[in-house]
Amino acid sequence: MNIRSVQLIGICLTAMLLMFRGTGQAEEMLLVDFRERGFEYAIEKWDPLDDHQEKKEDGVYIHAPSMGGGGFFFPQAWDLSRYKSIRIKLKTLEANEAQGLRLVLLSDSEEGSLWPIDLGALTPGEWASVKLDLRDTGSLASGKSKNVDLKNVQQLQVMGDFSDSKLSIGLSGIEAYSK
Repeated sequence: MNIRSVQLIGICLTAMLLMFRGTGQAEEMLLVDFRERGFEYAIEKWDPLDDHQEKKEDGVYIHAPSMGGGGFFFPQAWDLSRYKSIRIKLKTLEANEAQGLRLVLLSDSEEGSLWPIDLGALTPGEWASVKLDLRDTGSLASGKSKNVDLKNVQQLQVMGDFSDSKLSIGLSGIEAYSK
């Protein structure tokens, strides 16, 4: 067998792998592992952030007014356009009074979308995976003129429902899924 034959076999095998790549399990991407990091900045009443977030082995715990949130910048923009959903692993704690939570994705200063999460549907103290549909563009985030550009996601925020209630939750991770 000559070098040309080996190259052709390699090209054929690569092409076959690419063709069958999507036929197995859903492709997923870990966006945030809260077991390894917390939020970088505070929004409104979560400031100062260190007073409201507690880092533990299984995630970050938020004990804060519902009128606020936390966020962080991705080191480089994420292309989430090929993903169909986001799943956020969270739990409400006994002290939680808030009924809602918001996940916000931002692509630049003018583009952002939010997806509401019903905390009342969760069993307090139990981890749950809440699915948010990315094909639904979400609601326009506060102060934004256009929905998020999923090919250029630069920031992620988690915010309360901006009621007068206390938010008490645990966050473990956020993943994007292609199916």
